[in-house]
Amino acid sequence: MRKWMTWVAACALLALAGCGGGGDGGSGGGPGFGDPRNGTYQAYATNGRVYEFTVNFDSGTYRMQGNGLNTSGVFTGGASGTYAITGNERFRTAADLVVGGFNFGNGITSFVAARRYVTSMADLTHTFNGFGVNLSSTQPNATPNASRIFSSRFSAGTLQSCTDNFIYTIATCPTASVYTYTLSFNGSEITGVDAAHGDTIRFRVARSGNLLIYLRAETPTGGVPSFRIGLPETNGLAGGTFIGASTVGNWATTTLTDTSYDIAGLRASGNNFSDAATLSALGVNQPTGIRGGFRISDNGLLYLMQGGPLSVVVGASSVPTAGYIEIGLQ
Repeated sequence: MRKWMTWVAACALLALAGCGGGGDGGSGGGPGFGDPRNGTYQAYATNGRVYEFTVNFDSGTYRMQGNGLNTSGVFTGGASGTYAITGNERFRTAADLVVGGFNFGNGITSFVAARRYVTSMADLTHTFNGFGVNLSSTQPNATPNASRIFSSRFSAGTLQSCTDNFIYTIATCPTASVYTYTLSFNGSEITGVDAAHGDTIRFRVARSGNLLIYLRAETPTGGVPSFRIGLPETNGLAGGTFIGASTVGNWATTTLTDTSYDIAGLRASGNNFSDAATLSALGVNQPTGIRGGFRISDNGLLYLMQGGPLSVVVGASSVPTAGYIEIGLQ
């Protein structure tokens, strides 16, 4: 009984942290009460940085901290699956996952926050497609201005990534464009070293139910902040309705099929907007899990992929879509 009362007292003092959540495998909640989503998540933001997002759904409070940021407050909602902080600062949840938009200091941008990760090489055997953006500089007010689309696979303790400007599958990628990283684990953080190209990367692979999500946000030596997200290769889009944020501060609902993209929502300015694109499969020797199409509003080229309840849209690395990413959750 004394241990139980001590635990309850500790939880009262740690309302923001949510008592029991967080970490790589934390399930949240206490013995018989408390929202199991409570806890601390690693938030991978599209500004190329990682933050700690601590959230308590029982008290409706949050804290976002890291990289010189330390802000906390309250959120409301949840009946429709969306929680609102203020304006387009909002988020949604899935198993061990939070996806949303937040102002990290230079306007609202999208993020993916996770707390459960792969910690063993034995679990890394799949091929995935990756989308990403690079920022314009290392300055705090830098914005995304370049996009990346690539195919990768885990094999025998390595990560092989296609760095070619053409979007090949990793299996058909020209040898000169393949980077091969030898992997090592430090808890849930994975370091990859490609000695031949003098390149080192750090990333995690998050778990949400059965879905594996490649997450990377860092500033390489001599480079600019970058964000990467990867989802397992599939045979097309399953489709559905997804809600989330983008790098231009929108909060929107996206309806996907294997051949269509329709989006409508609220811009950061407060104005409503809508757009659409007809989608098609890519060509020979290209990933089957990626679809492409031109936005009706400005003829901007978009690429799309989906993994379970998560959808990701990235713009081609040319005007007007370079540096654009939207991340939605069902």
